[in-house]
Amino acid sequence: MEYRAVIGIDKLEITYTTAAETEELLSSVPEGSCVILNEITLRREASRQYKCEFSVWGKDYDSGNNIIYDRLWGTLFFGSYNKNRPNVYLLYENSILYDEYALATRFYIQDALNLEFLRISKLDICVDFNYNAINRFYQLYKDEALDLYVNGNRILDMTERVKNVSHNADYSSRKRPFSRHKPIICNKPHTLELCAYNKSEEIVESKKDYIQEHIGFNRIYRFEVRCRNYKVLHTSLKRLGITDTDLYSKLQMESTLFLLYDDLLERLIYFRRKRKKLNLVYELLKPKVKKELPSENVSAGADVYRLR
Repeated sequence: MEYRAVIGIDKLEITYTTAAETEELLSSVPEGSCVILNEITLRREASRQYKCEFSVWGKDYDSGNNIIYDRLWGTLFFGSYNKNRPNVYLLYENSILYDEYALATRFYIQDALNLEFLRISKLDICVDFNYNAINRFYQLYKDEALDLYVNGNRILDMTERVKNVSHNADYSSRKRPFSRHKPIICNKPHTLELCAYNKSEEIVESKKDYIQEHIGFNRIYRFEVRCRNYKVLHTSLKRLGITDTDLYSKLQMESTLFLLYDDLLERLIYFRRKRKKLNLVYELLKPKVKKELPSENVSAGADVYRLR
């Protein structure tokens, strides 16, 4: 069996600003009604958190049936009752994130709706493996020859209680209630989180078959880094020398995603063998590819992981 890993985005919220005239126009649209701006349809929805919320619809082409149809692109909202959310936000529909063409239209949507890009405010980056990489993770986690660091703190003793790390049982049975663990690691304010789980089982329940079609394999074990606000994301961007505009324009480049994923992940957890910091994704692929990869430390080599 060839071990493979694919990186992608599973959640994306973009923050924009806009002219007062645009906000006034959209605010005047009655609930349940639509307005069309440059072929983008906005339908006003009910909302308890924002004064204005719209579902965003665009045209797409179904090659199988040879038809053009209206597709839900995401949700646009502004006028938050939270003083820390003063801007305009676009949360993309999950299926759009697994469609390279559809996600690339973010530039057109921005212009069509008279929006000005400010920053990416929420971002979930996932690495999907085609084998049970969680078992391999626990081999590393329990390896006494490795030093474990969680949230930058070294865990000195194998019997020490590790804070901010949980091991939820994923779909366990009565006979084996503690089997099939789902590791979750978070920072103290819970604004940055790593969650590893069996994504293929979730897909069966959610019927998100487009994920497997996009990735190219059906058995998916996911290591997902969830960045819940801009401040957390900005810390890594600053360390990497990536501007907000760079991330926005290079969002679909695997090299950019891997650089950011590695940095966010290492803020939560990493291992050392003696003085050598180990790259977690590299180590999870090591059972199959160790002969093909260089022996030196790999910190952010996107080409190493590109194993579609």
